[in-house]
Amino acid sequence: WLSISPQRMRTPAMNFGLVLETLLAAFLCYTPGLEVIFVRPLRFTHWLPAAPFSVVIFLYDEIRKSIMRSTSVARRQGQQVIMEYGWLARNTYY
Repeated sequence: WLSISPQRMRTPAMNFGLVLETLLAAFLCYTPGLEVIFVRPLRFTHWLPAAPFSVVIFLYDEIRKSIMRSTSVARRQGQQVIMEYGWLARNTYY
């Protein structure tokens, strides 16, 4: 389960994706002439209500991964690692 704690934002592909999606959203919102595809500029204050929700979603996902790690058991068979998933991992990890 890839999480922020072991990865520490060192994954270049993930960092690139986070920056790219933010820049793409800003580009689509603030580029003149895109009214054709029904996009109009947003005031900065309209971006602010989404910030707490993004923090809550991030924290929820990190806590869920932590619980999945603590409730799942890893067994070794020679070189192979067999994971016995706990209830949370079986029902929320796709």
